Amino acid sequence: MVNKSNQDFKKASLEMLNNYWVPALFVALIVWFLANSANTFTSSSVEEVYRNGEIIRKTVERQSSFLGLLNFFFSGPAYFGGAAFFLNLMRRNNPEVKDVISGFSNFFKYFLADLVMFIFIVLWALLLIIPGIIAAYRYSMTWYILNDNPEMSFMDGIQRSKELMDGNKMALFSLQISFFGWFLLAILTMGIGFIPLYAYYTGAKTAFYEELIKN
Repeated sequence: MVNKSNQDFKKASLEMLNNYWVPALFVALIVWFLANSANTFTSSSVEEVYRNGEIIRKTVERQSSFLGLLNFFFSGPAYFGGAAFFLNLMRRNNPEVKDVISGFSNFFKYFLADLVMFIFIVLWALLLIIPGIIAAYRYSMTWYILNDNPEMSFMDGIQRSKELMDGNKMALFSLQISFFGWFLLAILTMGIGFIPLYAYYTGAKTAFYEELIKN
């Protein structure tokens, strides 16, 4: 069980990011582009140009579809690489921006891991929304576990995450809620603030993982 407080994890995140904010922001930007850019682009750009004519609207929609396809294939390796960077940063193990592309060395493994977790979460969500949310917390440590155990299959990594998060899902939920104020502030910055927020939160989540495996 996790015994430290949210403030402990946040403090650990800020300490690890000290002198490493620039590479951490680059990593956050790369992960966002590879895993989430289509959602941002679609939700803002299509509506923005809708009144400017049919041709422009269709062009933007095609670009959004392309980014969506990119995100679909690259999100797993990107999340793995993001976890790799922040684990190295937490452990002072020579963190480098290039860590974020380390997942592409075993692309299909991490693509399948992301796909299987997505399917599991959707299937649970078909029952009710709450089971889907619980499933997402259940699998939330998978990328860290696969980094620490490169020989492990992605299914074993998912299973190990379920075991680690048993009794700890509410603690992670509490940690996320503690960032709610920062989330609102990021919205007010037209989304730009989500890049440093990703770095700050992922650092805290990495500290949370370190506490899990220590216990």
